[in-house]
Amino acid sequence: MNARFITFEGGEGAGKSTQIQLTADFLREQGIEVVVTREPGGTQCAENVRDLLVRDTGYTFTPKAELALIYGARVDHTEKVIQPALESGSWVLCDRYADSSRVYQGIAQNVGLKTVQALHDALLEGFEPDITFFIDVPVDTGLNRTQSRDGDEDRFENMGTSFHEKIRNGFLKISDKNARFSIIDGTQDIDNVFSQIKSVLKAYV
Repeated sequence: MNARFITFEGGEGAGKSTQIQLTADFLREQGIEVVVTREPGGTQCAENVRDLLVRDTGYTFTPKAELALIYGARVDHTEKVIQPALESGSWVLCDRYADSSRVYQGIAQNVGLKTVQALHDALLEGFEPDITFFIDVPVDTGLNRTQSRDGDEDRFENMGTSFHEKIRNGFLKISDKNARFSIIDGTQDIDNVFSQIKSVLKAYV
């Protein structure tokens, strides 16, 4: 069975973390080795970059600087964690990957999809996930869910409704044009959301 690189995308409060854990449990029940990771993050250096980007400290990078930082972390993460895991036969489940950069920086922050793709191709030679689940929820629903979260990773959450509408529309735009995407209705209860994910995965396990 070929190892698969599976990513989970969505706006704030989409419920990605819960679905990743359910997916990992399901795959392990099938006898598949699974590595669960996230972006920004996944390595010590990349987690340090995450701290700079997701906490609302009052200081902000320009969108292009933000993109450069994320790709530095992404290359480290891909080369040290994702690709070695796939080569060993493990499936990789990742909370966000390059599609988040396409949407957050490329579309919502106006860096441009061509710029993001050029950087991606130059640094990662077009490496992409095999399967991507976009968990779609209305912006108000997602932001309301984030109110119950602990911790201080709130920089993007605090960017306002219009920004998050751009995020949602951006994901819908790129997912509509790419066959590796499955759009999942995240307004359903947790079990029904996972049922949709599992129905896609059954073609691969």
